[in-house]
Amino acid sequence: MQNKIENNRLNIPYFIIDRLKNIVSFNLSTAGNIKLSLREPPQIGQAFVDIIPHEQVSYITNVIEKCLSGRTVIADSDIANKIIQTHFKFQFLFIPLPINITSYYAVCLIIPNAYQPDSQFSNYDYSRLASHGLRGPVSNILSLANYDNYPQLKSYEALKIKSLLKNIYAQAEKLNDVIVSLNYLINNDKAAFAEDTNIEKFMVSNLVLVDDDPLVNKMHKMLLKKYHANIAVVDFNNPQKALEHIAVHHTELIFLDINMPEIDGWEFLSRLKKHSLNAKVIIVSSSIDPAEKNKAYSHDCVKDFISKPLTREKLNKLFLENA
Repeated sequence: MQNKIENNRLNIPYFIIDRLKNIVSFNLSTAGNIKLSLREPPQIGQAFVDIIPHEQVSYITNVIEKCLSGRTVIADSDIANKIIQTHFKFQFLFIPLPINITSYYAVCLIIPNAYQPDSQFSNYDYSRLASHGLRGPVSNILSLANYDNYPQLKSYEALKIKSLLKNIYAQAEKLNDVIVSLNYLINNDKAAFAEDTNIEKFMVSNLVLVDDDPLVNKMHKMLLKKYHANIAVVDFNNPQKALEHIAVHHTELIFLDINMPEIDGWEFLSRLKKHSLNAKVIIVSSSIDPAEKNKAYSHDCVKDFISKPLTREKLNKLFLENA
């Protein structure tokens, strides 16, 4: 299978299946030389099992039900490779995606066996999938569901909302733990991802947020306003505009995402150095890949590497009390 990483985003074939076992989304445009033995081309709203060969329907139905109950399931490789016609060996990885307290979507990823010697789909690709493709939205859910990030409310309705958010947060934490464990295995147990957040304590008056996701910028700005109100914060979801701002203003500290289109975090760091922009940088990323952490620290301006989501505890480890 051809390894495609376009715009710094890993593209792999997938299906998203709702609780009625219907297809709500799919992507087969990146399947390369994979040929699926499907009874008919998939369509949105169609029952997923309707496209599976009859002899595999019972087994796949059982796997989907387990996933919809909140379990991560790797389908039997023999059955998976009866559905997929290729000389490579592939797996169906079913991951639950929480949509509320009790309900999930089942995300079916069609991925090659990482340990086959002739596979062009490397452990690097799996690591990117775990760190960016999966952890990105999960870290956003964790941030949104963290009730402590919001102004304190005491009404009865607020208490109900708090209970709901705690339940969502607990479910997202479970999924996050699966992703972290997957990434740990991908890296062959060589290094667990440990955050330092104690290299340097900062006292700054201004800070620039650079993340292509406006929701992330909004949450981070809200957190900073709540816990470190004396810091002036400017956010950008366009890295080029951020660079133009930094070149004109005296920017002391930058919170920088890695996985962005057009200008990613690595290119952003290169341009900072090229134009002698001397702001200090903290990488704030969904990545839990030790290789990316080591790469970040190879840049002199990078002072810390923090895994999303930001929390009060992480901010308090970064900044002096009177910041």
